[in-house]
Amino acid sequence: MTVYVAGSWRPGRREVTVFDPADPTKVVGSYGAADAGDVAEACSSAANAFADWSRRSPEDRGRLLRRVADLLERRAEVLARLIVGEEGKTFAEAEAEARRASAVFRYFAAEVFQPVGSVLPGAGTWSFSRRVPRGVVAVVTAFNYPLLVPSWKIAPAIGFGNTVVWKPARGATLAAIELCRVLEEAGIPPGVVHLLPGSGAELGPALATDPHTDALTFTGSTGVGRSLEQAAAGRGVAVQLEMGGKNAAIVLADADVDHAARRIAYGALSGTGQKCTAIERCIVEETVADELVARLADEFVAWRVGPGLDPETKMGPVVDGDAFRRISATIEEATGRWGAVLVTGGVSPLAKRTGGFFVAPTLLDGVLPTHPVAVDEVFGPVLAVLRVADVAEAVDVHEATPFGLNAGIFTRDVDLALDLVDRLTVGMVHVNDVSGFPPYAPFGGRKDSGHGPLESGKSAVSFFTEEQVVHVHRHRS
Repeated sequence: MTVYVAGSWRPGRREVTVFDPADPTKVVGSYGAADAGDVAEACSSAANAFADWSRRSPEDRGRLLRRVADLLERRAEVLARLIVGEEGKTFAEAEAEARRASAVFRYFAAEVFQPVGSVLPGAGTWSFSRRVPRGVVAVVTAFNYPLLVPSWKIAPAIGFGNTVVWKPARGATLAAIELCRVLEEAGIPPGVVHLLPGSGAELGPALATDPHTDALTFTGSTGVGRSLEQAAAGRGVAVQLEMGGKNAAIVLADADVDHAARRIAYGALSGTGQKCTAIERCIVEETVADELVARLADEFVAWRVGPGLDPETKMGPVVDGDAFRRISATIEEATGRWGAVLVTGGVSPLAKRTGGFFVAPTLLDGVLPTHPVAVDEVFGPVLAVLRVADVAEAVDVHEATPFGLNAGIFTRDVDLALDLVDRLTVGMVHVNDVSGFPPYAPFGGRKDSGHGPLESGKSAVSFFTEEQVVHVHRHRS
């Protein structure tokens, strides 16, 4: 029973087997996939539940979110093992994700009490604005953060009074089922949250076009996000898209090279590089490029590849065979056709011995801005080094992609760093680092990396609610 509609679990229309990406011969579970008929029923159920749920007090909704946070905290280890077996990340990364998901629910349990709206001056009329929930929110999420990304969406959606129909990604379904069971155990009423595992090609458009859908929030590839945006167009559906990235770390001549190498390696390799915020480009001034490449090579070699449950493993496999073949082909094309230098990495010997989907931490030097590996998202543990003559060229190279999500700037010159912040077309910038996204900070991108209000933090209310203005007129007989 893996499809959750109107407060009841049911079998799916067809059974899907889930294999361990570290050992594709090992079955780790299965689930029943939903179909378009389930979408229609779930959206109708969510619409029916909205009237009661949206009128619940903030105290009531906040209390239930705190229960979810408590349960996620207590089950962090169990959830982590599910994620490792299904998606492949290391146990340490997966457990940290479960705890971060708990923190997100706890944050929004408090956020529902924050003041919103304003009182408007007037003569003879008392006018004020307030924020009201949108209604039925379709939630479509990616595989790479099977707990955290859904929490970013579901916690504010239901916290602010909406109801949810959620389609998780292939590669993240077992963890999604467990999260939905946590929501049910916490006391979230029937009809407030629905879970529809299954084919994105079938369920995504059905969610976007269902007449009960009032808002759609999506995390995934740019192509799929744009297609869902088009499907929802013209229907008055609010759309929020978090999409791809081709994120860069810019290392200037005065940077602390050792520190930059450590943090860039983390940004490129954590989560096996399967993150929209992953650092895939290192744009470095030529005067320190050789030194930085040598230090990066040391860092990359030190990231031990292996199964996620092995405590010695620092980087697990990629999610599935399709990802493994795509990333391997990208590396081969970059070094063969385009002449990039393979400093370290490529297909891991472990993949040849075990059949697991292991790609070694891969560092490419001699990459030019026009090479595909410098422009197109890889979504794997591959870092391309692009050498530039000066800061002006660094900015030009940085801007030469359609993406604009995350960037890091490494320099000791604060004035120069702030000047670069003004010149980079991205949603998020780090100075002397490349990552770090607490639950209270807004998250999102520009250009082909994002559309609509940012996620998380104070920005969440902008998407999951809309403004209503009330005019109270004095009675005059």
